[in-house]
Amino acid sequence: MPSTATHRPLVSRLAALQDGTSVLLREQTPGDRGQLADLFAGLSSRSRYLRFGIGMPPALPRRYLDVLADVDGDRHVAILAIHDARAIGAARYIRTGDVPAEAEIAVTVTDAFQRRGLGRILVESLTTLGATRGVEHFFFEILAANGAALPCNLPVDLFS
Repeated sequence: MPSTATHRPLVSRLAALQDGTSVLLREQTPGDRGQLADLFAGLSSRSRYLRFGIGMPPALPRRYLDVLADVDGDRHVAILAIHDARAIGAARYIRTGDVPAEAEIAVTVTDAFQRRGLGRILVESLTTLGATRGVEHFFFEILAANGAALPCNLPVDLFS
């Protein structure tokens, strides 16, 4: 069920990928549902599988899109990477269970922008933002087949 909380995004900055491409990083708002739908529709079937761990159609089922769009700036926070007015990546954390200092992370980068440093930038930006909002521990699941996203390629301080 979508959140009814008023969400006022705080993050917005430019970042440079490894090849010099400039992207806008900004906090996701509930109004970004269309951007999210387009982002996931533009992924290859392999990228959707690596993100969700199951086969997923290009048009995400409504319940998945509802969850992804339901950001509130506290329990569920997400950052979008925008290039040429389109979302090319997203990173989110969701606080789970009874421990508000813990949150699960998920990251998605469109195929054309993979292996250019965007995932790392999104994770670093998201964890920095989360720390300012009281998240002390982040966790995530990565499929073994997703070698580019394995922990050896993520910031070391995530694991301390």
